[in-house]
Amino acid sequence: MGESPEDQVREVLGSENLCTLSTVTSEGTPEAATIQFESDEDFNLYFETFPGYRKHSKLKENPECAVVVDGREGKRNVQLEGKVVELSGEEAEKAKNRLVDEHGEGTGYLQDEETKSFKFEPEWIRIFRDPEYAMVRGDGDTELHE
Repeated sequence: MGESPEDQVREVLGSENLCTLSTVTSEGTPEAATIQFESDEDFNLYFETFPGYRKHSKLKENPECAVVVDGREGKRNVQLEGKVVELSGEEAEKAKNRLVDEHGEGTGYLQDEETKSFKFEPEWIRIFRDPEYAMVRGDGDTELHE
């Protein structure tokens, strides 16, 4: 396994198209949603949702969230924690184009004017490589974060 942990994270993020996004309200109500995403070289993830969906209101209320991307049939997965920002204007168009280029137009929701674009900016990244973990970004703490 000669690849660096960073390269392995990029490989998992680049080869997968679904992730689990975990959000929580300020009152502590959790939600996990499976979403399509696209990533960039800095490990940022891009995704979209409709304003009426639960994750949209939770992300607007509390931009801190966690993401898990499974790769290679569970032999590797990437765990990320960070914040999301809602994109607008040219940035939102670029994000939509990235998603359409990667996933196609599908049912057309990516082109719907109501769709909101988000960028997830990870502050903590860890990759699980069966049977061990490697830190990529953050303090390496696997306990609860304050």
